[in-house]
Amino acid sequence: ALHREGRFAAVTNVREPPLEQAPRSRGRLVRDFVLGAGSAAGYAADVVADGAAYSPYNLLLWDGAQLIRAGNREDPPGWEAVPAGLHGISNGPFDAPWPKTLRLRALLGEWLAAQHAGDPDIAPLLQALADEHRPADGELPDTGVGIDLERMLSATFIRGPQYGTRASTVLLVRRDGHALLFERAFGPDKNMLGDTRLELRLAPPSGTRP
Repeated sequence: ALHREGRFAAVTNVREPPLEQAPRSRGRLVRDFVLGAGSAAGYAADVVADGAAYSPYNLLLWDGAQLIRAGNREDPPGWEAVPAGLHGISNGPFDAPWPKTLRLRALLGEWLAAQHAGDPDIAPLLQALADEHRPADGELPDTGVGIDLERMLSATFIRGPQYGTRASTVLLVRRDGHALLFERAFGPDKNMLGDTRLELRLAPPSGTRP
C-alpha cells in the first residue's frame, strides 16, 4: 500500500509447513501503518512485540524518511533499518539467496544502471516479474513443504489454474517525491485482467523542507 502522505508498506508470508491460523490478518499490518502517523521504527517495535498474533511474515515499512524491515519468525523476532543498496526478499529471511530473488535483484541492478533522465521504462521490470523460469532442484531452498511444492513456487511468476501470481507491482519513488505505482492483475493460468497506474506527489516527511 502507498499513501500520498509519504507512507508505504508491503508484507509477504514466510513459507512454513501448515501451522494453526493466527487470530489477525497480516493485511492489517500494511493497512494500519499507511493510515497511521507514527514512525516506521515505532510501528515495527509495536508489531514485533505482538508477533504471535500474526501468521509468519516479512514486513517493509517506509515513513518517507526511513525504510524498516520487521519479521516475527526471526530468532528473536525483531526489526532494523534497511541499509542502502540493492536487496531482495521473498518468503524466507531478508536477503536470503533464493534463486528467483537473486535473479530479480541482478535484473533490477542492471535496469537502474541503464536509467537516464525522463520517464523510466518499466516494461523490463514487468517482464522480469513475469519470468516463469524454474531453477534446478539443487538450487532450491528447503522450507519444509516438500520438493514438488518447492519446484512450483520457485518461479518468479507462478502459473496455475487454482493457485498462482495474482498481480505484478512496480513502485518507483523519486527523490523529489514523485511516485509511480503500477500493477498488472492476473487470473488463473496467467490470464491478464488489466493494468492500474497511479501517480502521486508524496508529502515530504514531517519536519523536512519540500
